[in-house]
Amino acid sequence: MSILVNAVDINGIENAISGDDVHGQTEDGEILNEFGHVPMNIDGDQTDARAQPPGPEDLMQDEPAGPDCDGGEQPTKCPPKRKNKRSPGAIAAQFKRRLEKQIVKAVVQAKENTVVFDTFYFETAVLERAHWHQAPAHWNVSKEDKREWLDHNEPRLATSAEGVPIVLHLPSIINDRGRAELYSAVMKFGSSVPLAMGAGTNENKRNTKASYRVIEGQLAGNVKLVTAWHAVGHSKESTVISRDIIRTATQFSLASELINDLEYLNILDPLQYNAMKKLRHDLRVRYPHVQAMDSIDGILWEGRSFQYNGQTPLHPDSTAPPRAWVALVALGEFTKGQLWIPRLNLLLFYGPGTIIFIRGHILPHEVLAFEDGQRVSITHFTHETLWKEMGMSLP
Repeated sequence: MSILVNAVDINGIENAISGDDVHGQTEDGEILNEFGHVPMNIDGDQTDARAQPPGPEDLMQDEPAGPDCDGGEQPTKCPPKRKNKRSPGAIAAQFKRRLEKQIVKAVVQAKENTVVFDTFYFETAVLERAHWHQAPAHWNVSKEDKREWLDHNEPRLATSAEGVPIVLHLPSIINDRGRAELYSAVMKFGSSVPLAMGAGTNENKRNTKASYRVIEGQLAGNVKLVTAWHAVGHSKESTVISRDIIRTATQFSLASELINDLEYLNILDPLQYNAMKKLRHDLRVRYPHVQAMDSIDGILWEGRSFQYNGQTPLHPDSTAPPRAWVALVALGEFTKGQLWIPRLNLLLFYGPGTIIFIRGHILPHEVLAFEDGQRVSITHFTHETLWKEMGMSLP
């Protein structure tokens, strides 16, 4: 309802409001009302000029029927509703704030759920690796009782017999909303870049067609994004940017912002975290291209590999230093696909939204068969050759 005022004598309204008597007569002696008009009744006949002036209720009329903007059946011409669409930067910032809080809380819980593997000695494994070009055969044999960490919401920490952390398991740590945002970003990214299968040298046969599940309507293959890259067989040459990151840098903004550094390693291993920060700083000083790429992908690790529908066989991360942490992230709509670590006789839940930190060089691991929908895994790594080139060692 709205108040509609007819065209009337403004002075008459003002006098009516002030209470002045403005009654008059026409030339024929007809009495005029306060508004200078001959009063009429509903039939059009003249009425007593002393009738009461119209009150507010007489000035109130129903609004003419207009368009129904609330979803009714009438045809409408309403303006489009304004959508509060968040920018990619805002999405990424909120995602990282939520994830950081969740990880800090989960690491505390994991330390409370520490499991000691009495037959695995961390320093012995590091020394063994120094004397073997390939992973020793006994690394795939365990004296431990079989353990299964298949809970979806129970974080745990595995330590060696000396008490050195070796596996941090954060199942389903990325919540549903963040998981959907990140999964959408990496799928858009994967759909816009060429994915490789079987390209390049790989001593562990992790990048053969047999190590991918090829299903119609799903992505399969991998892409590596490395800002300081030594090509296989060229470890004595200066680092360059990987070809994949050059081809895809402009298409990587949101996915990069959402998982740009996983700096939560500082909660788990401050010594290694600080060493990696120094390595990254020194790389920026030596190589301008590293500093330039930081504005696109400011990752703490040297690089990462996106695998779409990958099912990697048993392998060590032999290009990483023996003491190094490797970070694994799983996304998608799949089921099963656990992570198996035979040297610890340990089976881990590795479903969508899970993050696992593992000493991947001295703990060979594999992804078991997964089922149903699309699977995406993201591996974060730093090659040992890079540490050597910069004259640094990893604590």
